[in-house]
Amino acid sequence: MEFIQYVQQASVTMTEACEKFHISRKTGYKRLKHYKSAGAQGLRDMCRAPKNQPTRLSTEVICCIISIRQAHKSWGADKIQSVLRRESLEPIPVRSTIHRILRKSGMIDRPRRRRSRVEQVRLDESKGEEPAVNDEWTIDFKGWWYSRDGKRKCYPLSIRDAVSRYVLEVTLLSDCREERVGLTQGRIYATRGQPRV
Repeated sequence: MEFIQYVQQASVTMTEACEKFHISRKTGYKRLKHYKSAGAQGLRDMCRAPKNQPTRLSTEVICCIISIRQAHKSWGADKIQSVLRRESLEPIPVRSTIHRILRKSGMIDRPRRRRSRVEQVRLDESKGEEPAVNDEWTIDFKGWWYSRDGKRKCYPLSIRDAVSRYVLEVTLLSDCREERVGLTQGRIYATRGQPRV
Protein backbone atom coordinates (compact mmCIF):
# COMPACT_ATOMS: atom_id res chain seq x y z
CA MET A 1 0.00 0.00 0.00
CA GLU A 2 2.91 2.30 0.75
CA PHE A 3 4.29 1.66 -2.76
CA ILE A 4 0.93 2.63 -4.34
CA GLN A 5 0.73 5.88 -2.34
CA TYR A 6 4.30 6.73 -3.32
CA VAL A 7 3.65 6.03 -7.05
CA GLN A 8 0.49 8.13 -7.12
CA GLN A 9 2.42 11.27 -6.25
CA ALA A 10 2.65 13.47 -9.34
CA SER A 11 6.37 14.14 -9.01
CA VAL A 12 7.48 10.45 -8.85
CA THR A 13 8.10 8.22 -11.85
CA MET A 14 7.51 4.48 -11.83
CA THR A 15 11.26 3.84 -12.21
CA GLU A 16 12.08 5.93 -9.11
CA ALA A 17 9.38 4.21 -7.05
CA CYS A 18 10.51 0.75 -8.09
CA GLU A 19 14.13 1.55 -7.27
CA LYS A 20 13.15 2.84 -3.83
CA PHE A 21 11.13 -0.32 -2.99
CA HIS A 22 13.66 -2.67 -4.67
CA ILE A 23 11.21 -4.23 -7.13
CA SER A 24 11.26 -4.49 -10.92
CA ARG A 25 9.24 -2.10 -13.06
CA LYS A 26 7.22 -5.03 -14.34
CA THR A 27 6.18 -5.90 -10.77
CA GLY A 28 5.45 -2.23 -10.04
CA TYR A 29 3.11 -1.89 -13.02
CA LYS A 30 1.46 -5.21 -12.11
CA ARG A 31 0.75 -4.08 -8.52
CA LEU A 32 -0.61 -0.74 -9.73
CA LYS A 33 -2.91 -2.53 -12.20
CA HIS A 34 -4.21 -4.86 -9.45
CA TYR A 35 -4.83 -1.88 -7.16
CA LYS A 36 -6.78 -0.02 -9.83
CA SER A 37 -8.93 -3.05 -10.65
CA ALA A 38 -9.63 -4.45 -7.13
CA GLY A 39 -8.49 -1.81 -4.65
CA ALA A 40 -6.55 -2.88 -1.55
CA GLN A 41 -7.80 -6.49 -1.98
CA GLY A 42 -5.94 -6.65 -5.30
CA LEU A 43 -2.60 -6.21 -3.53
CA ARG A 44 -2.91 -9.45 -1.56
CA ASP A 45 -0.94 -12.43 -2.76
CA MET A 46 -3.07 -14.37 -5.18
CA CYS A 47 -3.24 -18.12 -5.47
CA ARG A 48 -0.94 -19.27 -8.24
CA ALA A 49 -2.60 -22.62 -8.74
CA PRO A 50 -4.14 -23.05 -12.18
CA LYS A 51 -7.84 -22.29 -12.34
CA ASN A 52 -8.49 -25.41 -14.37
CA GLN A 53 -6.46 -28.55 -15.11
CA PRO A 54 -7.44 -30.06 -18.45
CA THR A 55 -5.36 -33.20 -17.88
CA ARG A 56 -6.66 -33.85 -14.36
CA LEU A 57 -8.17 -37.30 -13.92
CA SER A 58 -11.83 -37.57 -13.15
CA THR A 59 -12.99 -39.08 -9.88
CA GLU A 60 -14.54 -41.91 -11.89
CA VAL A 61 -11.17 -42.97 -13.34
CA ILE A 62 -9.44 -42.77 -9.95
CA CYS A 63 -12.18 -44.86 -8.31
CA CYS A 64 -11.96 -47.38 -11.16
CA ILE A 65 -8.17 -47.73 -10.65
CA ILE A 66 -8.63 -48.28 -6.90
CA SER A 67 -11.49 -50.78 -7.36
CA ILE A 68 -9.46 -52.81 -9.89
CA ARG A 69 -6.54 -52.92 -7.47
CA GLN A 70 -8.82 -53.97 -4.57
CA ALA A 71 -10.19 -56.82 -6.69
CA HIS A 72 -6.72 -57.93 -7.82
CA LYS A 73 -4.11 -57.25 -5.13
CA SER A 74 -1.17 -58.52 -7.19
CA TRP A 75 -1.81 -56.33 -10.23
CA GLY A 76 0.47 -53.40 -10.81
CA ALA A 77 0.17 -50.21 -12.82
CA ASP A 78 0.89 -51.86 -16.19
CA LYS A 79 -1.88 -54.45 -15.84
CA ILE A 80 -4.38 -51.87 -14.55
CA GLN A 81 -3.56 -49.61 -17.49
CA SER A 82 -4.28 -52.40 -19.99
CA VAL A 83 -7.62 -53.12 -18.25
CA LEU A 84 -8.56 -49.42 -18.51
CA ARG A 85 -7.74 -49.53 -22.23
CA ARG A 86 -10.06 -52.51 -22.71
CA GLU A 87 -12.84 -50.72 -20.84
CA SER A 88 -12.30 -47.65 -23.09
CA LEU A 89 -12.16 -45.26 -20.16
CA GLU A 90 -10.96 -41.84 -21.27
CA PRO A 91 -8.44 -40.42 -20.59
CA ILE A 92 -6.21 -43.42 -19.93
CA PRO A 93 -3.55 -42.36 -17.41
CA VAL A 94 0.07 -43.27 -17.90
CA ARG A 95 1.74 -45.95 -15.80
CA SER A 96 3.45 -43.49 -13.43
CA THR A 97 0.12 -41.73 -12.69
CA ILE A 98 -1.58 -45.03 -11.87
CA HIS A 99 1.33 -45.99 -9.64
CA ARG A 100 1.14 -42.61 -7.85
CA ILE A 101 -2.62 -43.04 -7.27
CA LEU A 102 -2.07 -46.52 -5.81
CA ARG A 103 0.75 -45.27 -3.59
CA LYS A 104 -1.25 -42.27 -2.32
CA SER A 105 -4.21 -44.50 -1.52
CA GLY A 106 -1.96 -46.76 0.56
CA MET A 107 -2.14 -49.79 -1.72
CA ILE A 108 1.56 -49.80 -2.54
CA ASP A 109 4.35 -49.33 -0.06
CA ARG A 110 7.47 -47.60 -1.24
CA PRO A 111 10.09 -50.36 -1.43
CA ARG A 112 13.22 -50.01 0.62
CA ARG A 113 16.32 -49.63 -1.47
CA ARG A 114 18.76 -52.40 -0.90
CA ARG A 115 22.38 -52.02 -1.69
CA SER A 116 23.56 -54.80 -3.89
CA ARG A 117 26.41 -56.77 -2.46
CA VAL A 118 28.91 -57.64 -5.12
CA GLU A 119 30.51 -60.90 -4.27
CA GLN A 120 33.84 -61.83 -5.76
CA VAL A 121 33.81 -64.84 -8.01
CA ARG A 122 36.57 -67.28 -7.19
CA LEU A 123 38.04 -69.68 -9.69
CA ASP A 124 38.61 -72.39 -7.13
CA GLU A 125 35.94 -74.01 -5.01
CA SER A 126 37.65 -73.45 -1.66
CA LYS A 127 35.55 -73.99 1.44
CA GLY A 128 35.04 -70.36 2.45
CA GLU A 129 38.68 -69.65 3.22
CA GLU A 130 40.04 -66.29 2.14
CA PRO A 131 42.77 -66.43 -0.49
CA ALA A 132 46.23 -65.48 0.63
CA VAL A 133 49.00 -63.64 -1.18
CA ASN A 134 50.32 -65.66 -4.14
CA ASP A 135 47.19 -67.87 -4.25
CA GLU A 136 45.72 -66.27 -7.39
CA TRP A 137 47.28 -64.28 -10.19
CA THR A 138 45.57 -62.26 -12.88
CA ILE A 139 46.97 -62.17 -16.40
CA ASP A 140 45.57 -59.78 -19.00
CA PHE A 141 46.38 -57.45 -21.85
CA LYS A 142 45.96 -53.69 -21.32
CA GLY A 143 44.99 -52.67 -24.85
CA TRP A 144 47.58 -51.88 -27.53
CA TRP A 145 49.41 -49.00 -29.23
CA TYR A 146 51.76 -48.45 -32.12
CA SER A 147 55.52 -48.49 -31.62
CA ARG A 148 57.54 -45.28 -32.02
CA ASP A 149 58.23 -45.98 -35.68
CA GLY A 150 54.47 -46.46 -36.19
CA LYS A 151 54.89 -49.76 -38.08
CA ARG A 152 53.98 -52.39 -35.47
CA LYS A 153 51.54 -52.86 -32.62
CA CYS A 154 52.65 -53.34 -29.01
CA TYR A 155 50.50 -55.33 -26.59
CA PRO A 156 51.28 -54.83 -22.87
CA LEU A 157 50.74 -58.03 -20.87
CA SER A 158 50.44 -57.65 -17.11
CA ILE A 159 50.64 -60.35 -14.46
CA ARG A 160 49.74 -59.41 -10.89
CA ASP A 161 48.78 -60.97 -7.59
CA ALA A 162 44.98 -60.87 -7.07
CA VAL A 163 45.10 -60.28 -3.28
CA SER A 164 47.98 -57.85 -2.80
CA ARG A 165 47.64 -56.40 -6.34
CA TYR A 166 51.41 -56.49 -6.58
CA VAL A 167 52.48 -56.29 -10.22
CA LEU A 168 54.72 -59.27 -10.91
CA GLU A 169 55.42 -58.53 -14.58
CA VAL A 170 54.58 -56.10 -17.36
CA THR A 171 55.87 -57.16 -20.76
CA LEU A 172 55.39 -55.73 -24.25
CA LEU A 173 54.49 -58.41 -26.77
CA SER A 174 54.23 -58.08 -30.53
CA ASP A 175 50.99 -60.10 -30.65
CA CYS A 176 48.41 -61.79 -28.43
CA ARG A 177 49.13 -65.40 -29.39
CA GLU A 178 48.95 -68.05 -26.72
CA GLU A 179 52.52 -69.25 -27.34
CA ARG A 180 53.99 -65.82 -26.48
CA VAL A 181 51.84 -65.55 -23.34
CA GLY A 182 52.91 -69.07 -22.35
CA LEU A 183 56.61 -68.18 -22.72
CA THR A 184 56.12 -65.15 -20.46
CA GLN A 185 54.24 -67.27 -17.91
CA GLY A 186 57.01 -69.88 -17.93
CA ARG A 187 59.64 -67.23 -17.27
CA ILE A 188 57.63 -65.81 -14.32
CA TYR A 189 56.96 -69.30 -12.90
CA ALA A 190 60.70 -70.04 -13.04
CA THR A 191 61.60 -66.92 -11.06
CA ARG A 192 58.61 -66.46 -8.72
CA GLY A 193 57.05 -69.90 -8.45
CA GLN A 194 53.48 -70.84 -9.36
CA PRO A 195 50.27 -69.54 -7.77
CA ARG A 196 47.98 -72.02 -6.01
CA VAL A 197 45.21 -71.46 -8.60
